[in-house]
Amino acid sequence: MKKKYNVTGMFCAACVSHVDKAVSKIEGVNSVNVNLMSSSMIVNFDENKVNDFDIINAVKRVGFNAFICDSRLVNKEKVNKRKRNLIISLILMFVLIYVSMAKMLNFPLFDILKDNMAYNGLVQMVILIPIVIINRFFYIDGFKKLFKGSPNMNTLISVASLAAVIYGIYAIIDCFINDGASHNDLYIESAGTIVTLVSLGKYIEFRSKGKTTEAINELVNLLPSKAIRINEDGSEEEVFVEEIKIGDILLVKNACSVPVDGVIVKGSSEIDESSITGESNLVYKTIGNNVISSTVCTVGSFEMRATSTISDSTISKIIEIVEEASSSKAKISRLADKVASIFVPTVMVISFVSFLLWFIFKEDLEFALKIGISVLVISCPCALGLATPLAIMIATGKGAKNGILFKDALSIEQFNKIDTICLDKTGTITSGKLKVNSLINLNDNYNVLKIAASIEKKSSHPLALAIVSEYNSDDYYDVLDFNMIIGKGVYGFINGEKYYVGNLSFIKDEGINIINYQDIVNKEICKANTVLFVSKKEELIGIITLSDEIKESTFLAIDDFKSLGKEIVMMTGDSNKVASLVGKTLGIDRIYSEILPKDKGEIVLKLKEEGKNVAMVGDGINDAVALTNSDIGIAIGAGTDVAIASANVVLMKSDLRDVSYAMRLSEKTIKNIKLSLFWAFFYNALCIPIACGVLMPFGISLNPMIASLAMSLSSISVVLNALRLTKIK
Repeated sequence: MKKKYNVTGMFCAACVSHVDKAVSKIEGVNSVNVNLMSSSMIVNFDENKVNDFDIINAVKRVGFNAFICDSRLVNKEKVNKRKRNLIISLILMFVLIYVSMAKMLNFPLFDILKDNMAYNGLVQMVILIPIVIINRFFYIDGFKKLFKGSPNMNTLISVASLAAVIYGIYAIIDCFINDGASHNDLYIESAGTIVTLVSLGKYIEFRSKGKTTEAINELVNLLPSKAIRINEDGSEEEVFVEEIKIGDILLVKNACSVPVDGVIVKGSSEIDESSITGESNLVYKTIGNNVISSTVCTVGSFEMRATSTISDSTISKIIEIVEEASSSKAKISRLADKVASIFVPTVMVISFVSFLLWFIFKEDLEFALKIGISVLVISCPCALGLATPLAIMIATGKGAKNGILFKDALSIEQFNKIDTICLDKTGTITSGKLKVNSLINLNDNYNVLKIAASIEKKSSHPLALAIVSEYNSDDYYDVLDFNMIIGKGVYGFINGEKYYVGNLSFIKDEGINIINYQDIVNKEICKANTVLFVSKKEELIGIITLSDEIKESTFLAIDDFKSLGKEIVMMTGDSNKVASLVGKTLGIDRIYSEILPKDKGEIVLKLKEEGKNVAMVGDGINDAVALTNSDIGIAIGAGTDVAIASANVVLMKSDLRDVSYAMRLSEKTIKNIKLSLFWAFFYNALCIPIACGVLMPFGISLNPMIASLAMSLSSISVVLNALRLTKIK
């Protein structure tokens, strides 16, 4: 069972690591994906061994709160409250800095505050108190996590700030007790500045991160809230979409969204399907055509029969896929996770050792304290934790808006490494909409088309649909004991006689001789037509030829693959001659023809054994094994549910060009993640030693206020770098 939970109290990569470890240790939990961006986690567990109570309690034990996910949208009231608190904190911070530095900068100030450091310190403390109260969550969360054994970024901030406050109180008391006592710095302004600047950075980061979830929020907003249901007596009733049941008749008016998936039973319209496919062209739909949830009726109105509920509608499934992909982790993030798990405790040790060493060797408490506080404040676990989830969330959202659904972060990462693309022919390279070109009746005693249509009516294969469509009648023979041999053909009994409809391989297997008609077959195959044979027992009674045109977009896609340096492989159950002609037309050299579905899977494995990174693109049940065996399985959106379930990526537009678009998106995303991780590691590797005082021989040391500003800017820089992905066209 897979379930999503909201997790509150996560502020950095260390938080993610603690939650992940706590839940992963529960017996019966198969996998955990914790997302810092959306403050959520997806847990895959055995419901016979684990329940919600166990999972939520495990999260609470390490100092966080969890509850079953109930909302995808940002709480605007929380955003506004955070903004108000930040403005108040900034005003008080500037007043605090002014009071503390007025004498040094010769700014106007009451003489008693300029000349008496004790009174000046008391005023600073009074100004500091509301700053601490407003930003109390730093202290509450920081020390809560420390006592729970899961310290995080807030622990560093709260310990540093509290150390500055304690020293400030000590210095003020010392000034009062020892009249004339002098201290270079009370560090009270540092305490206020640290929490305020970090709050500023977190607010900017929070607002920026909101942009990364725009794609998901846009998808959520596509979900209609109400629909018009037509009751059995013909009356219309407005209902919430959650009340819609499968089989309900719904009225969709002009400019209204289709509430759930369904089929039109009355009327027609031009439908805007851009919300699903990313394609702006309108699609004409009439009686018998399927319509998809969240698409828009642009002309007229129609009645439809619901074939899904809102929870299992196409748009809901897309949202679920995008959210799960956003929450999943790429391999590249594992190093950051490992570092984050030990980062905060390590920094606290470095800070204490630095403070101790400088106090011992320099015998200056104020300076040693400044070093210790600066180390705590400048360390930034946030940048490490944000780099991967930010980029993954933007990439999945960007892909979804353009009809490309990545099912997990690993798919985005692996796509970047693909060097070989295997393509199914029918429905992938070609349109998949076969049509009957010719019918050769070899025995006038039989209605060949009626026989073939009657048997094929029980199949959903594209060839079967084409034959049934060509027959276009309601007068069928009764067929008993229908059977399908995947990749070969079908057979059944009509009036007690056994009839076969299938390809050349199928007919040969059944011992049916076609030598007298070989010239006809060869001629049709040379035209790239598919040839089906109809026989009664061992007597060939008819030949049906069908054709399937290559999509225009396929030519452009193949050229694009070649420009990217990818090897292209075509696999099909069609004859050698048909496959060769299609391959020659497209310029594909490596072709496997007359193969069965299991052969496709074996070919993919063979390519992988050759050291290839393989992507398989297919649309049917016969592609499922190959899709599963490949490094990246790509399902054409118009394909079967089995193909889509077996794939890592779904192309909603059924356009092969989207494969190369997905590759480019993957490449840019991975480059973005690597840049952010490099910056995060570089920043901490450079700044922590500087904060420790390694440059003191050159007279360079860090002030805690500068350190807090640098830490905030580090997180913001990672966010801004990830947001560059939103500009990809």
